[in-house]
Amino acid sequence: MKEDIYSALCEHMNKSLVAAPKTDEFIEILRIRFTQKEAQTALLLPLLPQELSMIAESAGKKVEEIRPMLEQMADKGLVYKMTVLQEGKSLEFYHLFGTIMGIWETSFAKGEKTPQTEQLASLWRQYYDAGWGKEMHRTKTPVARIIPVEKSIETQREVVPYERASELMKDEDYFAVIHCPCRSAAHLTGKGCGKPTEVCLHWGDMAKYFVERGFGRKLNKQEAFDILDITEKAGLVHLTINTQEGCFAICSCCSCCCNVLRAITELAKPGAVANSMYLPVVDSEKCSACSVCEERCHVDAIKVIDDVAKVEKDKCIGCGLCATACPDEAILLEKREDYTGPFATIEKMAEAIIMERMQ
Repeated sequence: MKEDIYSALCEHMNKSLVAAPKTDEFIEILRIRFTQKEAQTALLLPLLPQELSMIAESAGKKVEEIRPMLEQMADKGLVYKMTVLQEGKSLEFYHLFGTIMGIWETSFAKGEKTPQTEQLASLWRQYYDAGWGKEMHRTKTPVARIIPVEKSIETQREVVPYERASELMKDEDYFAVIHCPCRSAAHLTGKGCGKPTEVCLHWGDMAKYFVERGFGRKLNKQEAFDILDITEKAGLVHLTINTQEGCFAICSCCSCCCNVLRAITELAKPGAVANSMYLPVVDSEKCSACSVCEERCHVDAIKVIDDVAKVEKDKCIGCGLCATACPDEAILLEKREDYTGPFATIEKMAEAIIMERMQ
């Protein structure tokens, strides 16, 4: 009976935007994160935000009966909650977290090293290798996209807002930072790269959730921008959701730990991430063949050949890390000719992914 609950929960979570294939590793992750009562409740919950009274009605329970359990699960990072003001009334919305964005992040968001986080780190890493990695990138449409390091596009006269981190964040007033789950899990299993972990930025309702539930640390806007500078100096790639509107986070990633970039380097999934609209162009007269750009590239897209750095356009994701580190200022970013922009909204992206998964 116990395993049936977790197996059913796995199948339920696999309906989320990011796949959650059933394996022994994932069943064990769910067993650690959810009590049996929490798993039973989770099976009654939607995967998209729904108002509390509707959830209670659908579950055949009273609001007063189900709210305490939902709050307990929200405190554990299993359920997302936000409060929405409508017509002068505060309405509570909840939904069950999927894997990403969800229980993957909350497994490691606090940056803790405990027997449980070490066990979870090992299981999540095994889960990725056992099929989760390939399944989450099975569809043609990527969930994440590259944002170029802002310094690398400062010379561009015309930059669309969704390609600038500063534009995504400029109208926001509530920020939070959590520990990167990818590098945290790698570190806990002895495979970390030493890059900073407390650098995953969130804003808006998701940021409030992380701070209020103790998973993240509140920041002001300048502190959020300072973290972007720290990650650029550390040679980390900026990722966000593959939409023009509705962005709520920027991850700073590395190809040795990141679930997305590892799909490119380890799983032969070059389309795992949507490229930025830029490509680096090397001025051969200025290039001193120092190889700094080659060392900074996470996807092996730029190499020094015959004393000049050369770019493999088909591999390049357009992160801009090569340009900002070039001591000779020999690399500039120019617009791609074959660029396909992000989806207008999260709903449009979700529709595309769901259709592809059904096929």
